[in-house]
Amino acid sequence: MFPKSIVIVGVVAVLVIGVILIGFAASSVGDLGSD
Repeated sequence: MFPKSIVIVGVVAVLVIGVILIGFAASSVGDLGSD
């Protein structure tokens, strides 16, 4: 029942946050050199 625009914005926000968290975790692992 929600407008598609709100759903799209929500999905994009989740994707952006996910990418930022993954990038932060990847950089942290890279600093440790465990990868």
